[in-house]
Amino acid sequence: MGNSPTRKRSVSNINTAKQYSNNSKEEEEESVTFELQILEGHKDIVRHLLLLPKNLLASASDDGTIQIWDTIKGTNKLCLSGHEKPITSIIFLQSGQIASCSLDKTIRIWNIENNTSIIISNAHNEAINCINELSDGLICSAGNDDYINFWNVDGSKQYTIKKNDLDSENITNLLQISPNRIIASSTASSISVYNIKQKKFERDLICHRDTVRCFVKISNLFFASGSLDGCITLWNSETLQQRILQFPEDYYNNKIYTHSVNHLTVISQDFLAAAVGNGFKIWDIQNGNCIIDSKDAHESFVTQITSLFGGTYIVTCSTDSKVKIWAINDNVTLSKRDKFIESVSNAPSIRARGSHYFDPDLRQKFLKITCICDMWIHLATINGAVEFDKGSFATCASDNLVILWKEQEQQKKNRSVYAIESLRKAMNTIKNDLNDNENNN
Repeated sequence: MGNSPTRKRSVSNINTAKQYSNNSKEEEEESVTFELQILEGHKDIVRHLLLLPKNLLASASDDGTIQIWDTIKGTNKLCLSGHEKPITSIIFLQSGQIASCSLDKTIRIWNIENNTSIIISNAHNEAINCINELSDGLICSAGNDDYINFWNVDGSKQYTIKKNDLDSENITNLLQISPNRIIASSTASSISVYNIKQKKFERDLICHRDTVRCFVKISNLFFASGSLDGCITLWNSETLQQRILQFPEDYYNNKIYTHSVNHLTVISQDFLAAAVGNGFKIWDIQNGNCIIDSKDAHESFVTQITSLFGGTYIVTCSTDSKVKIWAINDNVTLSKRDKFIESVSNAPSIRARGSHYFDPDLRQKFLKITCICDMWIHLATINGAVEFDKGSFATCASDNLVILWKEQEQQKKNRSVYAIESLRKAMNTIKNDLNDNENNN
């Protein structure tokens, strides 16, 4: 058991809510309050967060360790150590185990129930940058050498595919897009498609002009990619046909990629959110319309974007070390698409301009957003964010910290439930003790 210290505090609207819209009309200010638990356990930059069953959260760091946290108590449950260099990727397996890879060229498969691991030494000849689990339970890994390797959960190698020549420098991302296909990105501008049934390279996808930085699987039919040059593309997983959502012409100014796509995520299966430059954008996946565009949400690059309460609020994190919470005005929520369309249609400011919110000349006026929380707790770049409970989320950063942001109202409800459960257990214990005493007499 770990005994890493935990610090608590509460924050609410640290800065006055700032509205980001083209409309000068003042909106009613909303408020969200969070109880913070600051988790100290890592000795170097924390880059990855992973949700686990039983209210657990894993964090992986450049210090080579994985810390397992209890999100209810805010305590350290376990420390998984063994990697000798920074951990580059961490995933949860269908078997209930955790797999991690590192710059030390090894893969480890962890059993957190008994704190043991299977070590795949020299899994690659060079640093390993990414791992992913396939639908059949195999683990694929890739990095700076010439191969993509496929492993069983017992650590034995199943097979190998030689990398495409364009991926000769390194592979940074892997994603399974269909039962027979995976895709890989590298420092090249193309996306490589590999046929895992035929165990060979299939083709390149050409669209981006610079390094492809992120993928996200939207459904069994679609995935999206984003790149350093600001291009965001929606792809059909079967036909590999493309639909470009964003393709900025002027993307490199003063040696800065002003539209760099740093993170992609899916909200409620119907909306694609992207961290773009210093801001973020959200698209309706079905028709490709951009419904939210906040160009200067932060003072520097946005690194992560996620949602709370099923799309009611948007969370953004940045290299400026801030976390911001955004609300969509007119009570619009990015829940299921039919509910979204209904809420947009009922919004007074939208209805006054027309009922067809997909009009390209009007859509930017429709969905105004307000920053309702501007919170500066981390002391360095925020590298990861994930929602772990209704309205609560965790962040990790280059200040070596993991922070749990617990929505206060939900925490009050949780505490009531926990108190009742504890009382019930105590009453059952007393009842059992009384029965034992009666039987002994």
